[in-house]
Amino acid sequence: MKKLIFSVVVLVAITSCQSTLDNVVDPSENMNKTEMEINKKSIYLKEFSAAFAKAINKYPQIRSIVKDEALKMFDNDYDVLYAVIKSEKIGESTLEEILLTYLDENQLSRIEQEMPTLTIFVPTLPEDSFSATNWNVITQIPKVAYTSKSDKSMHIVDSDGIDERFSPELIPGFPVVVVKENERIKKPSKGISFKGKNPQYEFIDEIFRGNGEKTYNRDRESTGPRGPNQILDGPDTKAIYAANEYADYDGWQRDYVYYNITPTNQNGAFKNDYQEHIRFFKINDLNSLNRIIDQNDPTYSQAGWADGFLEFKITALINGKNGVGNSIEKYVAISPNKLFWFYYTKVGNNYQITDSRPLYYNLELPLINWDLMNYSQAIKLTFEEVDSTEEITRTETVKSTLVTNFGIDAGVDIGIVKLGVKGGITSTEESTSTYTIKTFVGSDPMGDVIIQFGDKILSRSIRSTGGIRGGSGTSYSYARREYNSGNYTVIVEPKKVQ
Repeated sequence: MKKLIFSVVVLVAITSCQSTLDNVVDPSENMNKTEMEINKKSIYLKEFSAAFAKAINKYPQIRSIVKDEALKMFDNDYDVLYAVIKSEKIGESTLEEILLTYLDENQLSRIEQEMPTLTIFVPTLPEDSFSATNWNVITQIPKVAYTSKSDKSMHIVDSDGIDERFSPELIPGFPVVVVKENERIKKPSKGISFKGKNPQYEFIDEIFRGNGEKTYNRDRESTGPRGPNQILDGPDTKAIYAANEYADYDGWQRDYVYYNITPTNQNGAFKNDYQEHIRFFKINDLNSLNRIIDQNDPTYSQAGWADGFLEFKITALINGKNGVGNSIEKYVAISPNKLFWFYYTKVGNNYQITDSRPLYYNLELPLINWDLMNYSQAIKLTFEEVDSTEEITRTETVKSTLVTNFGIDAGVDIGIVKLGVKGGITSTEESTSTYTIKTFVGSDPMGDVIIQFGDKILSRSIRSTGGIRGGSGTSYSYARREYNSGNYTVIVEPKKVQ
């Protein structure tokens, strides 16, 4: 991001920004509280970025500090919390004191108070042109990027204070760091201070807590003249057996996985050895990615270069007996470079994406041991991309069907068993559950998918050579069931867990 001009001109720039800020927070202005807050934070980002561009240009020690802290991935991204490094010594001065040569004390104090999760992010740029891993702090002096919601655009500022809008269709081909608010942490709820060398903070989910050790090549890009030929981990062996058992019979493959029920052995006790997993996830295409990160949002950047790892929240809703529902919430952070194989062309000093290929990402997120005596026949999955840490709640009502074919098998003394394939000959019951779901302001909904217990896990077809061996020497191939929301696709399968 651009820094303020030197010397006497700095005083003029500061005065101008202060005047603008005063106008923003003046209650007489015709804007609501949210708009005032947006404009105020846009000014704070502009002011801090301008000062930080000057400081990081002048002091290679600051570049070293930012690089070293970024590699620790404290929040599982290449983020550096300003509150953590502001007391670091650069010669005889701290970083905070150096910034005070470009900002007045009131300005910096206000920024620190109003934006406690202020973060410097080191992006991974195309063709290994710049990243936290390969940053040469002596020769590579980054500019500073920030987003302004006031004018709905991204800006890049240099050490001379030249502040320019940056096209959302381009990716920088030069060193740049991004100043932003952190989307993975929040101030502690009980008044613990952010001040001091070791500020206290909370993660929105423990999945984002890093181990504090330097990490290299976590964001290695997927790019090149040809896309990779992805080979996914295979389905569980029992899922293959289930596809064989029910290849010529109208039944549920999961009956075999969880109850050992086959067309010829139609009663079975539940086996706790298997659990449903969201095994693989992909964004359907680049248009879907752009819809998720929202081209009309000023925080939008091509292929998410300024966002780093994308934070996804996954909610699974499963109705149970007696109207009791089970809600599972999971978070995952994935680099866009792991979701797409990108093809670039150089446009001046920048890059532009010319083509892309979506890639499956191996999630392996466990859900439930799917016992139909306790759960309904359907799991509803909802994905959203998280853009802030401000929590809100919503309610959702889900209706689904419960099977009732459970009882005692007179021929086998093993307790309650499932009687018959599918729903048996008994009636079904309807279940309705209402859930209170935590979400975040500004999050981008990605759509829902419904997984039914009776869905085929695998579809079997005959092929003449290769494949997995079936009976009589016949060779088969197996196609996995994919669930498509329109924006993303997932593969959900049972896996052996014990």
